[in-house]
Amino acid sequence: MARDSNKSSTVLKAFKVLEAVAAGAGPMSAADVAEAAGLERVTTYRMLRTIEEAGYLDHDAATKTFRINPRMLTLARPVFADGPDRQRIADLLRATSERTGETCHYSELSGIETVLTQRAKGVQLVAVDFAIGTRCELHATSVGKAILAHQPPAFIQDYLTLDLKTYTDRTIADPDLLISELERVRMQGHAFDFEELSSGMNCIAVPIRNAMGHVEGGISISGPSNRLTRARLNELGQIMRDEVRRIGA
Repeated sequence: MARDSNKSSTVLKAFKVLEAVAAGAGPMSAADVAEAAGLERVTTYRMLRTIEEAGYLDHDAATKTFRINPRMLTLARPVFADGPDRQRIADLLRATSERTGETCHYSELSGIETVLTQRAKGVQLVAVDFAIGTRCELHATSVGKAILAHQPPAFIQDYLTLDLKTYTDRTIADPDLLISELERVRMQGHAFDFEELSSGMNCIAVPIRNAMGHVEGGISISGPSNRLTRARLNELGQIMRDEVRRIGA
């Protein structure tokens, strides 16, 4: 997308550092964070200490590692606070999970990615259960494509100018092919992901509209490809669309 002179590259780098620490399996050294964030070590260390001073990271001087401070939860509180919309989505996920037996996820548009904010666990023993806060690129998942397909044309065109990452040999990273895929999504009312994000995993997603009629999120079901065949995904899609219509989304 076009560079905006009103934006601070330093702040963007700081968020990359913070996200790298948050995505880590445990405490991380400055070198590990720098590698994960794709930044120079000196820059990364300076930002880590600054974020620590702000109270959002803990620094262990003995091991020279950093980890997320619980204060981060205060920033997320408005997102996860109870309210009519959140309860409506929770009811939708619960009803869909009960009807399908599958784990259902709800993800929202966040910049040029999706972020998973709610889920309802199913009864399937073999299932794909993403963690709350998981972020994914729009073109590589069913829920991402379900959301992207209903964004303004200018947003879609800007997204197509990005260097789209390929996760498997089935990821749709070619702009022309992605345009065709988004057209199919709009016609079908749902989006598929046939091993596009991860080999052996299939998914289906349905967009969710807000009170203004805009698509800002979507519900999805993911699972092993040998169980979630195209035929099964079509069955799930019908149930998901029924439940979405029931809540008026």
